[in-house]
Amino acid sequence: MNQDVQFKVYGQGKQCVFVLSPVMPTWDEGAFIAPLTGHFLSAGYRVVVFDSLSIPVACDETLNTFSERWAELLQPWGIPDVLVGVALGGALALELVRTSSLASTAALLLLSSPAKADAILDARLGRMAELAQLGHVEEAKRLLDALVLPEGKHPQQSPETQNSVHLEIQGQRLSGGFGLLAGIDLSHSLLAYQGRVLSVFGERSQLVNQPHVVRTSGPHQRTLCIRAGGMRPLADDLDSVVNAIDTFLIPRSEHAA
Repeated sequence: MNQDVQFKVYGQGKQCVFVLSPVMPTWDEGAFIAPLTGHFLSAGYRVVVFDSLSIPVACDETLNTFSERWAELLQPWGIPDVLVGVALGGALALELVRTSSLASTAALLLLSSPAKADAILDARLGRMAELAQLGHVEEAKRLLDALVLPEGKHPQQSPETQNSVHLEIQGQRLSGGFGLLAGIDLSHSLLAYQGRVLSVFGERSQLVNQPHVVRTSGPHQRTLCIRAGGMRPLADDLDSVVNAIDTFLIPRSEHAA
């Protein structure tokens, strides 16, 4: 894979999980998915976490063309047994299973993944992108910290930490990542997909909730609403997510030995 693409590999299992990250101002080495990584490792999987924004978003690029570039970069890695997408990473995963060889992935897990934008989602994502483009990166990050929480909750004050990534680069990641989601409509992306699908969203999410998630139907596709949850279902109710994975998405009898 292109050496500029950021990724982190956990475990050595024969069966593999790919994880595509959400929009983050800086790459956190896969910490955002750590609780789920531990679960997959305990079941014998190898987990590869990719920084979705480690390939720069071109000016006015669409999610479709962005996914085409990712499909080419992922080709040497083969087909994972499970593809996990978080927020932007989930929208990217939907495009990949619709248009690339990753359509043969057996299981797709979508966490707070937007499939269809509306005026509210476009406005909130657009505001963060605009702030970042104007150089108000810290303000954009504060707004993001507030919007990922369930509606009615407020972020706790935390001491500022030094970040080695220049603010301009952080701003480019935020504006580029949120720009990819403007006006998207991936609601029918899974019509031809044959694998199992679990789409998880928070009941009180300020960004991705019921109107925005992919339509699921049939015995192999399921939607899970996390009660009182926001954009971080693994923090809001990890047990429910893990239980749905073990009982529906990848039944324990199918776990790696």
